[in-house]
Amino acid sequence: MVGCEAAAHGLPVLMTRTGGVPGVVNEGRNGRLLPLEAGPAEWAVAIEEMLAPGRREAYVSGSRDESEERLNWRSWGRAAALEIRAVVEKS
Repeated sequence: MVGCEAAAHGLPVLMTRTGGVPGVVNEGRNGRLLPLEAGPAEWAVAIEEMLAPGRREAYVSGSRDESEERLNWRSWGRAAALEIRAVVEKS
């Protein structure tokens, strides 16, 4: 949820590639994913890259776009409704 909330506020996200997290991060658009075993140096490099001139603005814009396009309850509701309809139509 925190990745979706961050995107809704235009904040780029930097998260560990675990569980359902990769579905929230569109790599290079609204954030970055690092492997679970990434150490402090890898995190520092990723942060520096995301804050580079021109990149920060692109990540902020990408975060808002991702939020409006797919990381919101309205989009989830539409996707859930499609899945439910598909199941009902099969029975």
